[in-house]
Amino acid sequence: MQDYYEFMYGAEVDNEFSFGFSIGGFIEHKVSSTLAIQPELLFTLASMQYGDGDDWIRETWKMLEIPVYLKGLFPLDQGSFYIMGGPDLFYLLGDIEIDTSDNNSSSDDDYDNNLLFGFAISAGYEFQNGAFLGLKFSRVLTEYYDDTDLFIHGIGIEGGMKL
Repeated sequence: MQDYYEFMYGAEVDNEFSFGFSIGGFIEHKVSSTLAIQPELLFTLASMQYGDGDDWIRETWKMLEIPVYLKGLFPLDQGSFYIMGGPDLFYLLGDIEIDTSDNNSSSDDDYDNNLLFGFAISAGYEFQNGAFLGLKFSRVLTEYYDDTDLFIHGIGIEGGMKL
């Protein structure tokens, strides 16, 4: 990705850390006491910032995310440690918002693919009361601009409560 922006904008770029969030719900279907299938439906707001010093560009995406996990549960103390992974489907909603360090804003709806495919893995701890806390990694394997090697990926902290 850095090569693409260096070629397009003629500047050496360094990827920067950016924040985003996901909100949604899931259903856990237990196959056994230690194995479950967990589909989720999430609204995700993700961004990426890259630049050279004080000059930067930030792209922001709104996505519908649908991971389907195979989940392993391992009893530990009063709760369970879990690890899960599986395919992840992303659908880009609307335009990609683009902001720059010189306060210019625009949007781009000319991306080639708004339906993206990837995978996600997650690990964490479920407490006895239904609360959980974990760490998630997701990686999109489909380019949203053809022939550019532009992929979305992220690491996140997840938490919530089972009802």
